Amino acid sequence: MLINYYQTLGVAENANSLEIRSAYRKLARIFHPDVSPDPEAEKKFKEINRAYDTLSDPLKRADFDRLLHPEKARPEEAPTPPPGAEEGYAWQPEEEVTRTDIFSALSRVSAHIFVFALAGIIFEVLLYYVGTTDAALTARDILFGAIVGGAFGLFFGFDRNFDVEGYLGAGKLGRTFMFLRTVVESLAFAYFFSRIGSAIDQAVYHKVYLFTPLLAVVGVMLGSTFGSDGKTLEKWQTSQGKFNLFYTLVRGFYIGLIGATITILIGLTFVKTGDLSKNLLIFALSGFILGDIAGSIAPPNLAAYASYASASIRNTIIYLIIIVTLIFGLVFGTLFGPMIIDVFKSIF
Repeated sequence: MLINYYQTLGVAENANSLEIRSAYRKLARIFHPDVSPDPEAEKKFKEINRAYDTLSDPLKRADFDRLLHPEKARPEEAPTPPPGAEEGYAWQPEEEVTRTDIFSALSRVSAHIFVFALAGIIFEVLLYYVGTTDAALTARDILFGAIVGGAFGLFFGFDRNFDVEGYLGAGKLGRTFMFLRTVVESLAFAYFFSRIGSAIDQAVYHKVYLFTPLLAVVGVMLGSTFGSDGKTLEKWQTSQGKFNLFYTLVRGFYIGLIGATITILIGLTFVKTGDLSKNLLIFALSGFILGDIAGSIAPPNLAAYASYASASIRNTIIYLIIIVTLIFGLVFGTLFGPMIIDVFKSIF
């Protein structure tokens, strides 16, 4: 049975986006599992989220409207066949509409893959002509740019045209898709940003030195934040959504620092024995990337509480996270700074 999402949110079928968003926020505050005593709150909250996810996207809303009122989608010259004649006429309107919608959405996903792959190729070509390095532009560079761009376009296209996480649910399949999307998009951002950093390094230092790892870190932070939620662009349009994205960014950075610290300490252990001294930077970057991705995926309920708190409480949370991060960095730098500087001097 098709659930009427308009009734779920309590809005009219001709409601505009502002009315839909307002109704969603009102219901979300009432039925959020962390604030509602209703035993059915979690189920109702998921249904509210599913309704808002569909009605807030123009393409998904149009598809839902066709399913809700299939009689409006049928051509007038094709009357409904009499009972029992469906097989003879091969007339199955609901399946036909669904199949058409799927093929249409898949074609849009393919277009996203092509456009982003082409953008990756153009990026590599422009970087070659703008950069000052004497290295030739190789087919490997072009192919890698196309693959990375196409992979990003694949997940971006699916998020824009399908409710994959809503369909897969909050179980293992949904979590797996979220993880894969976050990994792919964070690595894609890291790759393109590090390529820009490499060009700057070659121009300034004539070798890979500072900007490559620095911009790679920036790329990972932006990519993991972007990939942690399939509705990042929609969230960016509201102040509440921006706060949630900023919280995810800061939390990912914080967990990334912890991951980098752990891997640096592991690397320093090997340095003491004289092994892997050249790979300490790789240890640090790998730990940060893994930590940032882990910190960006499905933040804890603190984000949900903060989303209903006053602006002062939200700012307090942000300040506390930043202060803890700075204290952590200061203590770590004081204890291990000289040792790490000596190691990095040996690398560069």
